[in-house]
Amino acid sequence: MQEERVRRALVFSVLGMSVLIAILGRELDQRAIELALRLQGRLSFVLYIAALVGPGLYALVGSTAAAWVARQRAPFYLAFALSHLLHAVWIVLYFQRTSASFSWNVPDCSGVLAFPAIAVLLYAETPHGQRQWRARVETLISAYVWVQFVGFFIDRMLTPARAGLRPWYVLALSVSVVAALVSVYGRRQPARSLPAN
Repeated sequence: MQEERVRRALVFSVLGMSVLIAILGRELDQRAIELALRLQGRLSFVLYIAALVGPGLYALVGSTAAAWVARQRAPFYLAFALSHLLHAVWIVLYFQRTSASFSWNVPDCSGVLAFPAIAVLLYAETPHGQRQWRARVETLISAYVWVQFVGFFIDRMLTPARAGLRPWYVLALSVSVVAALVSVYGRRQPARSLPAN
């Protein structure tokens, strides 16, 4: 019951924030769409990191807050998947409404392949997803998404035109690496039962 309330709250929060992002990007010119892309992408990243680190963080520190985040892993993945699929809509709009062309490089092509995988994750995190395959789907897709985020951050850090955003990408890359380490640490620890809600 608690998980369902959190799931609904996260979904409505993502939708609400996405509406605000759409209002900011309503002019649909290049500058507005780029802003919307950055905001939606950052929202997705925060939700993804929360889902990724939950169990590992609880294994590491054992606090009540960490236990809550660990219990909400599925709702965080659901919210991430929804947010990142909305990010894909902004990407399509970007290429439709600007003179930019798709580069067909490895980071961009592998990023495009991530969106169908994220759609599978979205389905897996709904009540219709089968429990026996949900854990495998989460593990495989979250690892692929992690590689996508890391590759994207490195690509953007090395792009001279994005020098002004380099500190953000360095921070995001650092958070990604720490989150992965916490997640792996948590998987290697003996299972610690989560306290009741």
